[in-house]
Order: sequence, then C-alpha cells, then structure tokens
Amino acid sequence: MCHMQTHPYPVADANHGNGIVPGIPMATAAPLRSGPLPAAEVNHSSSAKANPNVVTAAALCGTRPIGIGIQDERELKREKRKQSNRESARRSRLRKQAEMGELVRKVDSLMAENMALRSEISKLVEDSEKIRVENAALTEKLKNVQGQTGKTVSDRTNEQEDLLSKVNNSSVPNGNHEQGGDDK
Repeated sequence: MCHMQTHPYPVADANHGNGIVPGIPMATAAPLRSGPLPAAEVNHSSSAKANPNVVTAAALCGTRPIGIGIQDERELKREKRKQSNRESARRSRLRKQAEMGELVRKVDSLMAENMALRSEISKLVEDSEKIRVENAALTEKLKNVQGQTGKTVSDRTNEQEDLLSKVNNSSVPNGNHEQGGDDK
C-alpha cells in the first residue's frame, strides 16, 4: 500500500522539502503519517476526478514517497559517514599503535646505548685515574733524578775548577810560564 498524501496540484520538485508549490494553496492539509493509510483515504476524491492536474496517492503508488525517500537518503548518508568514521578511527588506532611500537623500540635501543656509554665512561675514568697516579709518580721520580744530576754536575764543576786552579798554581812559580824552561 502506498503512503502518500493527495495534492490537488502537481508537485514541482520532489526534493524541494514539503512539496508545496509557492503561490498555490494546497487542497488538503492532512499531515503525513508513518503507517499505512486507511482505504478511505487512498480512494480517489471527487475533486481529484474533476481536475486532471490533481496528483493522487493511487497515481504515485509506483514511485517512492517524497518524505520517506529523503529520509532514507539521509539515513544512508549517515550510515556511510558512521562507517567512514569507524574506518578512520581504526586506521588512526593502528597508526598510533605502530608509532608506539616504534617509540618503544627506540627507547630500548637508547637505553642499551646509554648503558654501554656509561660503562665506557666508567672505564675511562678508571684509566684516567691510573694514568694520573702514574704521571705523579714519574714526575716525582724525574724531580729526584734532576736533583741528583744537578748535585753531580755541580760537584764535578767544583772539582774541575779546583783541579784547574791547582794546576795553574803549581806550574807557575813566579806567574811566568816561560821563565822556568830552557837555560841556553
């Protein structure tokens, strides 16, 4: 059974909204119903038989009702939008999950690298301390050697000066080197 309201004049545009042609009054003002119409309302009225331009429910039963078609189209669009939003949310969740997995891998890698670097720093600090101690010992040893060498050189220099002065004093009785030589 068709669920249409009878209009005395043809409707210009089925998607125009309420189906009223501007400037032309409607013959009936009965509201649209969502359920089936009683048989009395589906029958042709006497005004519909007299006017050939009148659109009746019986004439439009083969077509989709105006209000219901628009409502179905809106519902279909709404369902498509919901499905699209679900798919988008699913893709977003998957993308976030992949990003989170990548971040976890990076954190693990950086933590391992951090531990390796800390271990290397600790070893380098130990080596540096050993080298510092060894350097201090060698510096002290060098100072001791230089001190002894300085005394030895100083002692040798004094001995050489004493020897030279003795040689000079003993070989020259009068202070003249050439007088003590030949008497010819």
